Amino acid sequence: MRLLVPAAVALLASCTSEPTAVRPVARDVPASAVVLPASAYRAKLPFSGVHSSLLDVNDQGVMVGFVDQDAIWYQLNGARYVLNNAGGTAAEARAVNSSGEAAGNVYNRAVHLLQPAIWTTPTSAPLLRPEWGWVWDMNDQATAVGIFLHNGINTAFVWESRSGSFTALPFPSGARWTQAYGINNDMVIVGSSDVGGVMWRQQASGWVATILRRINPWAIDAGYGTVGQDRATSQPAWGKPNLAGWFGVYGVANGINPDGTVSGEVSGVPGGLPQPFVADRSGTITMLPLPPGYMQGIAYNSARCGLAVGAVYNQAIFAYEGVYWDPGC
Repeated sequence: MRLLVPAAVALLASCTSEPTAVRPVARDVPASAVVLPASAYRAKLPFSGVHSSLLDVNDQGVMVGFVDQDAIWYQLNGARYVLNNAGGTAAEARAVNSSGEAAGNVYNRAVHLLQPAIWTTPTSAPLLRPEWGWVWDMNDQATAVGIFLHNGINTAFVWESRSGSFTALPFPSGARWTQAYGINNDMVIVGSSDVGGVMWRQQASGWVATILRRINPWAIDAGYGTVGQDRATSQPAWGKPNLAGWFGVYGVANGINPDGTVSGEVSGVPGGLPQPFVADRSGTITMLPLPPGYMQGIAYNSARCGLAVGAVYNQAIFAYEGVYWDPGC
């Protein structure tokens, strides 16, 4: 489940039948680690009983997200920090890179301002943008992408925090709004618009937008491999960069790690309870176990060792709780 996102555009009229799974031929399958079996994972709730989510993880075992109104930075089996909110009312960390830098947003209720934020260390005050907006992802160069209000319109941005450069990404032809969700270390950006998924690439003349008609991409690997949702069938999907295969019946692929392991949520029927999964891009899926008494959950991303992060729904508090699945990292 992703928040603050327009519903997937319905293209069902163009589909003659609904695919349930696809295993592309070997030459079409990007390199991917073999996923561990469900028996290898143990679900752990570090913030039990509190509205929270763990939204990203790096290969050093640093997890980020939020707990109630606070942005959180949490080292597996180690230190836990509440990130500085610069005097704001609330904060959220959505991404963490290999250096442990975190990115997300800070909200100040007094002035009704939501600002893109980057924390260079877990104890430092955040770098803040003055625009109203938020960060979805950040790469290892501390370049962040997200959405800001530009002349009252949702507009994708790229923020190169180390140089201070902040750029509104161009709209694809015919688009009325854009949002950027993912960036890799090659500075390729993916997102969505009202006319389709979008990929932005940097050329000598500037940023160039390409429409991806069939997939709404949420994340991108070290190249042009995308993961997200099939716009026509609402299936969790992967692309190269446009649609190339599926992971299940209904749901979304939320993230992809450096080994090519995909994380997401899937359900058997429209409106069904989402179940967390990890998968390789040949279609092999591992359903992640839920803690006892929990009935639904989401996986957002995973580390190379298999450590996965997400959220599970707690019926007692009517809210999601942050969870991580540790196979012994």
